[in-house]
Amino acid sequence: MAKALSKARDTPVKNNLETSITYLKRPKFQWLTIQRLGTLGGGLNAGIATARFKHDPLDRVFVEKSFKTSDVKERIAHKEIALLKQVGDHMHITRMYDHFIDERARRACLYMEHCDKGSLLDVIMNCGSNQCVNEHNVWDWFIQILSALVYCHLGPRPEVESECLNWATIYHRDISKCVPYKRHGSHRMH
Repeated sequence: MAKALSKARDTPVKNNLETSITYLKRPKFQWLTIQRLGTLGGGLNAGIATARFKHDPLDRVFVEKSFKTSDVKERIAHKEIALLKQVGDHMHITRMYDHFIDERARRACLYMEHCDKGSLLDVIMNCGSNQCVNEHNVWDWFIQILSALVYCHLGPRPEVESECLNWATIYHRDISKCVPYKRHGSHRMH
């Protein structure tokens, strides 16, 4: 996810975004791991798991991303959490619900919504030789992806140049048919 979110290792965060937020030393919720999924090919994580939080009235499933010790020490975890907080209000970007950074133990995790309906690649692969994807949905997904990219690059009001200059620009480094995910109960791609 860090790979897809930003160039966390090389990109300075504008306007001290990283220092303008409060990092939690403990998560807000008590999390229960459902299934460990390994690293899923991601270079900037110590492991991915599905999780729930205790007493969630909606019984939702989330993704837990653990950071490597070195990512905490080098402040990569801090940058990713700061950037996810910055873009968390966009409707087509996967939302972070909780996080923690334990500086002393050099541990950090973030908890994001789980997009359980698969990727755009899954949509393509599930089409038979005589089946088509609804063209309206394809255009809708394309517009949503572009909307999210504009938001990452320029912020909530791209038409206001002064606001764009103060936005901590995020460059998505891994746009492919495998990145956007469909969220349960929606045809939206995220």
